[in-house]
Amino acid sequence: MDSRWTGTVIGRHSAPMGAWMAFLSIWFGFPVAAQTVDAVDVGRDRITIRLDAPAAGAASFALGGPDRLVVDLDGVGPGGRSEAGGAVRTVRQGARTGGSRIVFDLTEPAIVTGGRFSDDGRRLTLTLRGVAPDRFARATTAGRMRFQPQLAMATVVPASSSAAMIVDRRQHATASIPVPRSRRGQRLPRIEGDADRPLVVIDAGHGGHDPGAISPMAACRKRT
Repeated sequence: MDSRWTGTVIGRHSAPMGAWMAFLSIWFGFPVAAQTVDAVDVGRDRITIRLDAPAAGAASFALGGPDRLVVDLDGVGPGGRSEAGGAVRTVRQGARTGGSRIVFDLTEPAIVTGGRFSDDGRRLTLTLRGVAPDRFARATTAGRMRFQPQLAMATVVPASSSAAMIVDRRQHATASIPVPRSRRGQRLPRIEGDADRPLVVIDAGHGGHDPGAISPMAACRKRT
């Protein structure tokens, strides 16, 4: 992973990163996302990362020796100010291929227990919890915790309609898409095996660019 880091600043980081990252992009040919981090604020029990445009996604993980928390942002470049606090001594931002990385240097062991994007995808809030050193050591081997912005689109199928309504909650717009009629009387495949043994059915589900069914609360089937 190719990374370029801002300088380490204790407490507050307010350098004008936008022009600097643009210079790096032109001079060195280093890919820098058009969207940037507006601000990073660390409180006693949470980290708030504000962006000037929606992110494509994010992931967090823990590193030891020294103890650090790391947040990778997809499609968002570094920039803006950083304010340390709580268990975080310093905050460092750097560019990486496809986005940015924010490193939180810890004064005491702490882990990310959860997080979510705001509805517009421009704010990521992570919850922090102080832990014992052995618990933090286990967190360094637990892998990444991933976060995805909620989709603005939701699919709603009214009971009295044969069309699915695609609702954009932000724009309050709807579009009607015909739903094919169900085919009745289909023959089921023959199942071989003992009748007293349980039958296990595997649903391949969805993935990649296919989210599958989307609930009225914008939950994708592929993530369930």
